[in-house]
Amino acid sequence: MTCRCHQTLALATAARRLPHRPALATMSNDESRVLSWGSTPKFNKRYNTMRSIQLAMACIAGALFMAPAAAPALAGHSAKHTIAALDRDKDGSLDKGEVYRGAIANFKRLNTDKDRTLEPGELKGVLSARAFAAANPDNDGSISLGEYLRFTKKLFKATNTDTDHTIEADELNSRFGEVLASVID
Repeated sequence: MTCRCHQTLALATAARRLPHRPALATMSNDESRVLSWGSTPKFNKRYNTMRSIQLAMACIAGALFMAPAAAPALAGHSAKHTIAALDRDKDGSLDKGEVYRGAIANFKRLNTDKDRTLEPGELKGVLSARAFAAANPDNDGSISLGEYLRFTKKLFKATNTDTDHTIEADELNSRFGEVLASVID
């Protein structure tokens, strides 16, 4: 048996959590017993619905957050393929010269209208809108070869985490490495 002040405190706490319940001043002792968690079918239905929604949201969030975690495992083949395609000295890594050669070749391949600049339409599927904005510092709506190479240099520096001036497959599987791979291959 609890004292009256503890019952009132419990009711006040429960009433704050459940705004659809009557106010404390209008409740009798019998009604206060109904206020306990899960005792009314109406509350159980709402609780179960909210619980189902929370569970569904957790599953969706888990799927969204697990996809990037699985990406390096899936991207391992493409990183090795990118390195094999661009590695001229066959040392298993890409140096700055090999990366720049790949970037220039990719720029020429992507520049379908041959106007010496890349517009957003030509980079669809290669760069996101955010990456395009980072590669286009003068905001003229297109990326010149010089801007493309400066962006490649920034990506190379961000991807080269061990600062050995070469990019290995594990570095190419990083977040910046994936963007670099799309820029050079």
